Amino acid sequence: MAIIKRKSTDSKIRYQVRVKDSYGQWYPAQTFERHIDAERCERDLMTHKDQGHRALTPEKKDLTLNQYWEFWAKNGRQVHDGWKLGQDQIYRDYIGPFLGEQKLAELRPHKIGSILARARDQGRAPQTVRHIYNLLHKLMGDAVDYFELLDRNPVLKRDRPEVIETERDFLTPAESLRLREKSRSHFLGPAIWLAGLCGLRPSEVQALTWSSVDFANHKIIIKAAYKRKVRRMEAFPKGKRRTRVPVPPVLLEYLTEKHAGQPDSAYVAPGLYGGMLQYEILLKGLKRLCRQAEVKEVSPHKLRHSCSEEWVQAGASKEDVARVLNHSSSRVTERYMHRTDERLTALSQKVGLPFQPVTHLLHMKQKTG
Repeated sequence: MAIIKRKSTDSKIRYQVRVKDSYGQWYPAQTFERHIDAERCERDLMTHKDQGHRALTPEKKDLTLNQYWEFWAKNGRQVHDGWKLGQDQIYRDYIGPFLGEQKLAELRPHKIGSILARARDQGRAPQTVRHIYNLLHKLMGDAVDYFELLDRNPVLKRDRPEVIETERDFLTPAESLRLREKSRSHFLGPAIWLAGLCGLRPSEVQALTWSSVDFANHKIIIKAAYKRKVRRMEAFPKGKRRTRVPVPPVLLEYLTEKHAGQPDSAYVAPGLYGGMLQYEILLKGLKRLCRQAEVKEVSPHKLRHSCSEEWVQAGASKEDVARVLNHSSSRVTERYMHRTDERLTALSQKVGLPFQPVTHLLHMKQKTG
Protein backbone atom coordinates (compact mmCIF):
# COMPACT_ATOMS: atom_id res chain seq x y z
CA MET A 1 0.00 0.00 0.00
CA ALA A 2 1.20 3.52 -0.58
CA ILE A 3 0.25 7.16 -0.94
CA ILE A 4 2.35 8.49 -3.79
CA LYS A 5 3.07 12.20 -4.04
CA ARG A 6 2.98 13.40 -7.64
CA LYS A 7 3.33 16.71 -9.44
CA SER A 8 0.82 17.27 -12.23
CA THR A 9 1.47 19.08 -15.51
CA ASP A 10 0.15 22.28 -13.98
CA SER A 11 2.78 21.94 -11.20
CA LYS A 12 0.16 21.20 -8.56
CA ILE A 13 0.75 18.45 -5.99
CA ARG A 14 -1.53 15.41 -6.09
CA TYR A 15 -1.70 12.29 -3.87
CA GLN A 16 -2.32 8.93 -5.53
CA VAL A 17 -3.53 5.96 -3.42
CA ARG A 18 -2.39 2.46 -4.45
CA VAL A 19 -3.47 -0.63 -2.45
CA LYS A 20 -3.45 -4.33 -3.34
CA ASP A 21 -6.12 -6.79 -2.25
CA SER A 22 -5.38 -10.09 -0.47
CA TYR A 23 -4.84 -11.80 -3.84
CA GLY A 24 -2.20 -9.33 -5.05
CA GLN A 25 -4.51 -7.41 -7.41
CA TRP A 26 -4.49 -3.62 -7.36
CA TYR A 27 -7.61 -1.76 -6.37
CA PRO A 28 -8.30 1.04 -8.90
CA ALA A 29 -5.91 3.96 -8.22
CA GLN A 30 -7.46 7.13 -6.86
CA THR A 31 -5.94 10.63 -6.83
CA PHE A 32 -6.65 13.49 -4.39
CA GLU A 33 -5.60 17.07 -3.99
CA ARG A 34 -5.37 16.83 -0.18
CA HIS A 35 -3.24 14.34 1.72
CA ILE A 36 -5.92 13.90 4.38
CA ASP A 37 -8.40 12.71 1.72
CA ALA A 38 -5.82 10.23 0.42
CA GLU A 39 -5.33 8.87 3.92
CA ARG A 40 -9.06 8.40 4.35
CA CYS A 41 -9.25 6.54 1.02
CA GLU A 42 -6.32 4.35 2.02
CA ARG A 43 -8.02 3.38 5.29
CA ASP A 44 -11.23 2.52 3.43
CA LEU A 45 -9.37 0.30 0.98
CA MET A 46 -7.54 -1.45 3.79
CA THR A 47 -10.90 -2.14 5.45
CA HIS A 48 -12.14 -3.63 2.14
CA LYS A 49 -9.04 -5.79 2.04
CA ASP A 50 -9.54 -7.00 5.62
CA GLN A 51 -13.16 -7.90 4.80
CA GLY A 52 -12.02 -9.98 1.84
CA HIS A 53 -13.29 -7.70 -0.94
CA ARG A 54 -11.39 -8.35 -4.16
CA ALA A 55 -10.19 -5.86 -6.73
CA LEU A 56 -11.82 -6.05 -10.13
CA THR A 57 -9.72 -5.93 -13.26
CA PRO A 58 -11.18 -3.90 -16.14
CA GLU A 59 -12.17 -7.15 -17.86
CA LYS A 60 -14.02 -8.42 -14.80
CA LYS A 61 -15.58 -5.04 -14.11
CA ASP A 62 -17.17 -4.88 -17.57
CA LEU A 63 -18.22 -8.55 -17.70
CA THR A 64 -21.96 -8.86 -18.40
CA LEU A 65 -24.20 -11.57 -17.02
CA ASN A 66 -24.64 -13.01 -20.54
CA GLN A 67 -20.88 -13.27 -20.97
CA TYR A 68 -20.48 -14.87 -17.56
CA TRP A 69 -23.32 -17.32 -18.32
CA GLU A 70 -21.58 -18.51 -21.47
CA PHE A 71 -18.35 -18.96 -19.54
CA TRP A 72 -20.07 -20.72 -16.60
CA ALA A 73 -22.09 -22.98 -18.89
CA LYS A 74 -18.86 -24.30 -20.41
CA ASN A 75 -16.69 -24.40 -17.29
CA GLY A 76 -18.86 -24.40 -14.18
CA ARG A 77 -21.61 -26.97 -14.65
CA GLN A 78 -21.21 -30.47 -13.25
CA VAL A 79 -24.64 -31.89 -13.99
CA HIS A 80 -25.88 -34.39 -16.57
CA ASP A 81 -27.10 -33.29 -19.98
CA GLY A 82 -30.77 -33.39 -19.05
CA TRP A 83 -30.23 -30.84 -16.29
CA LYS A 84 -28.18 -28.67 -18.65
CA LEU A 85 -31.09 -28.48 -21.07
CA GLY A 86 -33.38 -27.42 -18.23
CA GLN A 87 -30.93 -24.78 -17.02
CA ASP A 88 -30.52 -23.43 -20.55
CA GLN A 89 -34.29 -23.04 -20.87
CA ILE A 90 -34.62 -21.27 -17.52
CA TYR A 91 -31.86 -18.79 -18.37
CA ARG A 92 -33.23 -18.24 -21.88
CA ASP A 93 -36.82 -17.67 -20.74
CA TYR A 94 -36.55 -15.95 -17.37
CA ILE A 95 -33.08 -14.50 -16.74
CA GLY A 96 -31.16 -13.57 -19.87
CA PRO A 97 -33.78 -11.30 -21.51
CA PHE A 98 -33.99 -9.09 -18.42
CA LEU A 99 -30.56 -9.19 -16.77
CA GLY A 100 -28.29 -10.50 -19.51
CA GLU A 101 -26.78 -7.13 -20.46
CA GLN A 102 -26.31 -6.06 -16.84
CA LYS A 103 -22.73 -5.95 -15.61
CA LEU A 104 -22.09 -8.85 -13.28
CA ALA A 105 -20.38 -6.61 -10.71
CA GLU A 106 -23.44 -4.35 -10.55
CA LEU A 107 -26.06 -7.01 -9.83
CA ARG A 108 -27.86 -6.36 -6.57
CA PRO A 109 -30.40 -8.36 -4.54
CA HIS A 110 -33.34 -6.19 -5.62
CA LYS A 111 -32.63 -7.00 -9.28
CA ILE A 112 -32.66 -10.70 -8.49
CA GLY A 113 -35.92 -10.19 -6.62
CA SER A 114 -37.43 -8.52 -9.68
CA ILE A 115 -36.73 -11.61 -11.78
CA LEU A 116 -38.52 -13.86 -9.28
CA ALA A 117 -41.43 -11.41 -8.98
CA ARG A 118 -41.78 -11.27 -12.76
CA ALA A 119 -42.04 -15.05 -12.96
CA ARG A 120 -44.70 -15.08 -10.23
CA ASP A 121 -46.65 -12.33 -12.02
CA GLN A 122 -46.58 -14.44 -15.17
CA GLY A 123 -48.40 -17.16 -13.24
CA ARG A 124 -45.48 -19.55 -13.03
CA ALA A 125 -45.81 -22.35 -10.48
CA PRO A 126 -43.94 -21.94 -7.16
CA GLN A 127 -41.71 -24.88 -8.10
CA THR A 128 -40.73 -23.13 -11.34
CA VAL A 129 -39.85 -19.94 -9.44
CA ARG A 130 -37.79 -22.09 -7.05
CA HIS A 131 -35.89 -23.53 -10.04
CA ILE A 132 -35.12 -19.99 -11.26
CA TYR A 133 -33.88 -19.05 -7.79
CA ASN A 134 -31.75 -22.19 -7.48
CA LEU A 135 -30.05 -21.56 -10.82
CA LEU A 136 -29.31 -17.93 -9.95
CA HIS A 137 -28.01 -18.92 -6.51
CA LYS A 138 -25.67 -21.51 -8.00
CA LEU A 139 -24.58 -19.20 -10.81
CA MET A 140 -23.71 -16.33 -8.47
CA GLY A 141 -22.32 -18.62 -5.80
CA ASP A 142 -19.73 -19.92 -8.26
CA ALA A 143 -18.91 -16.32 -9.23
CA VAL A 144 -18.02 -15.72 -5.56
CA ASP A 145 -16.43 -18.96 -4.37
CA TYR A 146 -15.00 -20.58 -7.48
CA PHE A 147 -14.23 -17.95 -10.11
CA GLU A 148 -13.66 -15.08 -7.61
CA LEU A 149 -15.52 -12.53 -9.70
CA LEU A 150 -17.75 -11.19 -6.92
CA ASP A 151 -17.30 -10.42 -3.25
CA ARG A 152 -20.70 -11.70 -2.19
CA ASN A 153 -23.69 -13.49 -3.61
CA PRO A 154 -26.52 -11.08 -4.59
CA VAL A 155 -29.01 -13.99 -4.42
CA LEU A 156 -30.16 -13.92 -0.80
CA LYS A 157 -31.67 -16.79 1.16
CA ARG A 158 -34.51 -14.51 2.23
CA ASP A 159 -35.69 -14.45 -1.41
CA ARG A 160 -35.81 -18.24 -1.70
CA PRO A 161 -39.37 -19.06 -2.83
CA GLU A 162 -41.42 -21.22 -0.51
CA VAL A 163 -42.94 -24.31 -2.06
CA ILE A 164 -45.78 -25.88 -0.12
CA GLU A 165 -45.62 -29.66 -0.40
CA THR A 166 -48.93 -31.11 -1.51
CA GLU A 167 -50.07 -34.71 -1.25
CA ARG A 168 -49.55 -36.46 -4.57
CA ASP A 169 -52.26 -38.56 -6.13
CA PHE A 170 -51.75 -42.28 -5.78
CA LEU A 171 -53.75 -45.47 -5.94
CA THR A 172 -54.74 -47.39 -2.85
CA PRO A 173 -53.76 -51.08 -2.82
CA ALA A 174 -57.34 -51.98 -3.78
CA GLU A 175 -57.28 -49.57 -6.71
CA SER A 176 -53.83 -50.79 -7.76
CA LEU A 177 -55.14 -54.36 -7.81
CA ARG A 178 -58.05 -53.37 -10.09
CA LEU A 179 -55.64 -51.59 -12.44
CA ARG A 180 -53.29 -54.57 -12.56
CA GLU A 181 -56.11 -56.97 -13.34
CA LYS A 182 -57.39 -54.66 -16.09
CA SER A 183 -53.91 -54.42 -17.62
CA ARG A 184 -52.89 -58.07 -17.17
CA SER A 185 -53.26 -58.98 -20.85
CA HIS A 186 -52.59 -55.46 -22.18
CA PHE A 187 -49.21 -54.68 -23.77
CA LEU A 188 -48.71 -52.00 -21.09
CA GLY A 189 -49.27 -54.60 -18.35
CA PRO A 190 -45.57 -55.27 -17.61
CA ALA A 191 -44.80 -51.55 -17.30
CA ILE A 192 -47.73 -51.01 -14.92
CA TRP A 193 -46.95 -54.06 -12.81
CA LEU A 194 -43.24 -53.18 -12.54
CA ALA A 195 -43.93 -49.59 -11.49
CA GLY A 196 -46.81 -50.47 -9.19
CA LEU A 197 -45.14 -53.36 -7.33
CA CYS A 198 -41.41 -52.61 -7.52
CA GLY A 199 -41.50 -48.84 -7.90
CA LEU A 200 -39.44 -48.59 -11.07
CA ARG A 201 -39.21 -45.15 -12.61
CA PRO A 202 -40.56 -44.79 -16.17
CA SER A 203 -37.00 -44.39 -17.45
CA GLU A 204 -36.01 -47.64 -15.71
CA VAL A 205 -39.06 -49.50 -17.03
CA GLN A 206 -38.18 -48.40 -20.58
CA ALA A 207 -34.60 -49.67 -20.26
CA LEU A 208 -35.26 -52.95 -18.44
CA THR A 209 -34.36 -56.13 -20.35
CA TRP A 210 -34.88 -59.75 -19.33
CA SER A 211 -31.16 -60.09 -18.63
CA SER A 212 -31.74 -57.83 -15.60
CA VAL A 213 -34.44 -60.06 -14.08
CA ASP A 214 -32.95 -62.61 -11.68
CA PHE A 215 -35.70 -65.20 -11.47
CA ALA A 216 -33.64 -67.55 -9.29
CA ASN A 217 -33.12 -64.97 -6.54
CA HIS A 218 -36.39 -63.07 -7.05
CA LYS A 219 -34.58 -59.80 -7.83
CA ILE A 220 -34.58 -57.10 -10.50
CA ILE A 221 -31.25 -55.40 -11.17
CA ILE A 222 -31.83 -51.75 -12.08
CA LYS A 223 -28.75 -50.76 -14.04
CA ALA A 224 -29.92 -48.60 -16.94
CA ALA A 225 -32.35 -45.80 -17.77
CA TYR A 226 -33.61 -44.00 -20.86
CA LYS A 227 -33.26 -40.21 -20.57
CA ARG A 228 -36.11 -38.58 -22.49
CA LYS A 229 -34.69 -35.06 -22.49
CA VAL A 230 -31.53 -36.07 -24.30
CA ARG A 231 -33.06 -39.16 -26.01
CA ARG A 232 -30.28 -41.43 -24.84
CA MET A 233 -29.92 -44.72 -23.02
CA GLU A 234 -27.59 -44.44 -20.04
CA ALA A 235 -25.83 -47.32 -18.32
CA PHE A 236 -27.01 -46.26 -14.87
CA PRO A 237 -30.32 -45.16 -13.29
CA LYS A 238 -31.05 -41.86 -11.55
CA GLY A 239 -28.48 -41.15 -8.87
CA LYS A 240 -25.94 -43.27 -10.78
CA ARG A 241 -26.47 -46.12 -8.31
CA ARG A 242 -27.32 -49.60 -9.50
CA THR A 243 -29.65 -51.43 -7.18
CA ARG A 244 -31.34 -54.80 -6.71
CA VAL A 245 -35.05 -54.71 -5.94
CA PRO A 246 -36.84 -57.74 -4.45
CA VAL A 247 -39.70 -59.00 -6.59
CA PRO A 248 -43.02 -59.88 -4.85
CA PRO A 249 -44.30 -63.39 -5.68
CA VAL A 250 -47.34 -62.08 -7.56
CA LEU A 251 -45.10 -60.06 -9.87
CA LEU A 252 -42.61 -62.89 -10.25
CA GLU A 253 -45.39 -65.20 -11.42
CA TYR A 254 -46.64 -62.59 -13.89
CA LEU A 255 -43.14 -61.95 -15.28
CA THR A 256 -42.52 -65.67 -15.62
CA GLU A 257 -45.54 -65.90 -17.92
CA LYS A 258 -44.35 -62.94 -20.00
CA HIS A 259 -40.78 -64.24 -20.18
CA ALA A 260 -41.68 -67.41 -22.04
CA GLY A 261 -39.90 -67.48 -25.42
CA GLN A 262 -38.22 -64.11 -24.94
CA PRO A 263 -34.45 -63.62 -25.40
CA ASP A 264 -32.46 -61.98 -22.62
CA SER A 265 -31.89 -58.93 -24.81
CA ALA A 266 -35.61 -58.23 -25.23
CA TYR A 267 -37.36 -55.49 -23.29
CA VAL A 268 -39.49 -56.63 -20.34
CA ALA A 269 -42.05 -53.89 -21.09
CA PRO A 270 -41.86 -53.37 -24.87
CA GLY A 271 -44.02 -51.21 -27.09
CA LEU A 272 -47.02 -52.61 -28.93
CA TYR A 273 -44.90 -53.72 -31.89
CA GLY A 274 -41.76 -54.54 -29.93
CA GLY A 275 -38.80 -52.29 -29.32
CA MET A 276 -38.53 -49.77 -26.52
CA LEU A 277 -41.78 -48.46 -25.04
CA GLN A 278 -42.29 -44.73 -25.66
CA TYR A 279 -43.20 -42.63 -22.61
CA GLU A 280 -45.99 -40.76 -24.40
CA ILE A 281 -47.68 -44.04 -25.29
CA LEU A 282 -47.34 -45.26 -21.71
CA LEU A 283 -48.82 -42.03 -20.35
CA LYS A 284 -51.86 -42.05 -22.63
CA GLY A 285 -52.43 -45.78 -22.33
CA LEU A 286 -52.17 -45.73 -18.54
CA LYS A 287 -54.81 -43.04 -18.20
CA ARG A 288 -57.09 -44.96 -20.52
CA LEU A 289 -56.66 -48.12 -18.47
CA CYS A 290 -57.32 -46.18 -15.26
CA ARG A 291 -60.65 -45.04 -16.65
CA GLN A 292 -61.52 -48.58 -17.72
CA ALA A 293 -60.58 -49.91 -14.27
CA GLU A 294 -62.67 -47.12 -12.70
CA VAL A 295 -59.81 -45.77 -10.59
CA LYS A 296 -58.40 -42.25 -10.45
CA GLU A 297 -56.15 -41.31 -13.35
CA VAL A 298 -52.47 -41.30 -12.44
CA SER A 299 -49.24 -40.72 -14.33
CA PRO A 300 -46.49 -43.36 -14.64
CA HIS A 301 -44.47 -41.61 -11.93
CA LYS A 302 -47.40 -41.67 -9.53
CA LEU A 303 -47.39 -45.44 -9.77
CA ARG A 304 -44.21 -45.16 -7.65
CA HIS A 305 -46.28 -43.44 -4.97
CA SER A 306 -48.86 -46.20 -5.29
CA CYS A 307 -46.07 -48.76 -4.93
CA SER A 308 -44.88 -47.23 -1.67
CA GLU A 309 -48.42 -47.57 -0.33
CA GLU A 310 -48.42 -51.27 -1.22
CA TRP A 311 -45.17 -51.85 0.66
CA VAL A 312 -46.19 -49.79 3.70
CA GLN A 313 -49.49 -51.66 3.94
CA ALA A 314 -47.47 -54.88 3.91
CA GLY A 315 -45.45 -53.64 6.90
CA ALA A 316 -42.46 -51.89 5.28
CA SER A 317 -40.69 -49.13 7.21
CA LYS A 318 -39.57 -45.82 5.75
CA GLU A 319 -36.07 -47.23 5.38
CA ASP A 320 -37.47 -50.24 3.52
CA VAL A 321 -39.36 -47.97 1.13
CA ALA A 322 -36.23 -45.86 0.55
CA ARG A 323 -34.29 -48.97 -0.45
CA VAL A 324 -37.04 -50.25 -2.76
CA LEU A 325 -37.36 -46.88 -4.51
CA ASN A 326 -33.58 -46.29 -4.52
CA HIS A 327 -33.77 -42.94 -2.75
CA SER A 328 -30.58 -41.18 -1.68
CA SER A 329 -32.33 -38.96 0.89
CA SER A 330 -34.85 -39.71 3.61
CA ARG A 331 -36.52 -36.37 2.86
CA VAL A 332 -37.45 -37.67 -0.57
CA THR A 333 -38.89 -40.85 0.91
CA GLU A 334 -41.08 -38.82 3.27
CA ARG A 335 -43.04 -37.57 0.26
CA TYR A 336 -43.88 -41.18 -0.54
CA MET A 337 -45.18 -41.99 2.95
CA HIS A 338 -48.85 -41.19 2.55
CA ARG A 339 -51.33 -40.69 5.36
CA THR A 340 -54.41 -42.69 4.42
CA ASP A 341 -57.74 -43.10 6.19
CA GLU A 342 -57.68 -46.84 5.53
CA ARG A 343 -54.40 -47.33 7.38
CA LEU A 344 -55.51 -45.12 10.26
CA THR A 345 -58.78 -47.05 10.52
CA ALA A 346 -56.91 -50.37 10.61
CA LEU A 347 -54.64 -49.09 13.36
CA SER A 348 -57.61 -47.82 15.35
CA GLN A 349 -58.91 -51.37 15.65
CA LYS A 350 -55.83 -52.29 17.69
CA VAL A 351 -55.90 -49.29 20.05
CA GLY A 352 -57.00 -50.12 23.62
CA LEU A 353 -56.71 -53.89 23.24
CA PRO A 354 -54.85 -55.83 25.96
CA PHE A 355 -51.15 -56.14 25.23
CA GLN A 356 -49.88 -59.69 24.78
CA PRO A 357 -46.11 -60.13 25.19
CA VAL A 358 -44.27 -62.18 22.60
CA THR A 359 -43.30 -64.78 25.25
CA HIS A 360 -46.98 -65.29 26.09
CA LEU A 361 -47.82 -65.88 22.44
CA LEU A 362 -44.95 -68.35 22.08
CA HIS A 363 -46.16 -70.21 25.17
CA MET A 364 -49.65 -70.45 23.70
CA LYS A 365 -48.25 -71.72 20.41
CA GLN A 366 -46.22 -74.42 22.15
CA LYS A 367 -49.17 -75.42 24.30
CA THR A 368 -51.53 -75.76 21.35
CA GLY A 369 -48.88 -77.54 19.29
